[in-house]
Amino acid sequence: MVAKQPQDNQLIKTTSSLSIASVLFALLVVILLFSVSQFSLTVLPIRQILLEGKFQYSDPHQLQHVLDQSAKSGLFALDLREIKTELLQFPWIKSVEIERIWPDRLRVYITEKNPYLRLGDDKIVSVDGTAFSPGSTQKFSDLPLFDLHNRQFTPELFKAYREIEYLLAQNGYELRQFHINEQGIWSLDLANDIRITIGRHNPLTVFKRFVVIWPNIGYERINTLKSVDLRYENGFALEYTEHGNQRK
Repeated sequence: MVAKQPQDNQLIKTTSSLSIASVLFALLVVILLFSVSQFSLTVLPIRQILLEGKFQYSDPHQLQHVLDQSAKSGLFALDLREIKTELLQFPWIKSVEIERIWPDRLRVYITEKNPYLRLGDDKIVSVDGTAFSPGSTQKFSDLPLFDLHNRQFTPELFKAYREIEYLLAQNGYELRQFHINEQGIWSLDLANDIRITIGRHNPLTVFKRFVVIWPNIGYERINTLKSVDLRYENGFALEYTEHGNQRK
């Protein structure tokens, strides 16, 4: 047992040396990271921020303020993901591209959402089907209205809207309002004041079937057509401004 004591002492000394080396290495890493951050901040400060994009709905001054605050950390200490996330919080921002440009510039390219229609009283839907709250929709009163009566807006409903709008345009009509009421009944208001009530049972199929035969029944008296009711199992009803209901 006495003969093994030097080996035990040597093991303790080796372990102690490794522990000290680990501490020194960790300390060196901390010092190095601190030095790099200070180098980035003092030696490579951001001197110019290039904010690019077409700003129709966003305030570029607000965006610039966010960038100015982030730029205080220096060119290489910037957290680009964090900056992008913060900019995307602005309601009209669709995408953000950020690029470091050596030695002291930052380029930020902003793409805004393109408004397509109004969703209820307080939201806008972009051309790609994204619904968002812009703060105010008053200046977008010329956009078509999609009124769901507190129903959830879904990609399927947006696809149906686009398809109905396209079919109407193919026949020379402009969709101004699309309603789905509390009972789930679909109805359309056209730009020429025609109301089309589709119903709630397979509404898209019903409307497609009607569009096929519409050119044969409506063109001659289109100026006097007031409404179309498609809620009949084997037909539909046309109402004119000068005559009573006519069943087809």
